[in-house]
Amino acid sequence: MANQLRRTYPGLAAEAPSSVTLPHTAGNRSKDLATSLLNAGLILPLLDGLDEQGDFVAAVRRIDRGLGHAPTELTLRAAGAAYRARLTGSPAELSELIELAPDLPNGSYRGVLSDVVCAGPALPAGLVDAARRVRNS
Repeated sequence: MANQLRRTYPGLAAEAPSSVTLPHTAGNRSKDLATSLLNAGLILPLLDGLDEQGDFVAAVRRIDRGLGHAPTELTLRAAGAAYRARLTGSPAELSELIELAPDLPNGSYRGVLSDVVCAGPALPAGLVDAARRVRNS
C-alpha cells in the first residue's frame, strides 16, 4: 500500500521530517512519509470496490485491521456490520448497521451499505425493511 500511496501522491515519498513525532511509531524504521503514516495507523485504506467485487471476506478483514487502530470509528463499525451481515446473514450485524447508519456523516455511503446488506441472503424481512428505511432517511 505504501508503494501505491507514493505513486498516487508523490509527496509522500519524501523523507519524514525528524522534528515530527507521530504517535504509535515506536520501532518504525522507515523514513518516508507514506510508510510512516501507514505504520502509525493514520491512513485508512478505503474499501471501495471490494463490495462491488463481492469480496466481503477481504472487506471484513480490512475493516477489522482498521478497527484495531480506531475501534470507535463510526464509518468502519457500520461498514463492518453491513459486510458481516451480507457475508453471514447475521441479524445481529444487520441490527447494528440499522442502529449506526443514521449517524453516518455521508448519506450516500449509508445508502451503499444499505444496498449491500439488503442484497444478502436469508436476512429477516423486517430488518431488511428497516435497513431500507434508514437508507432513505
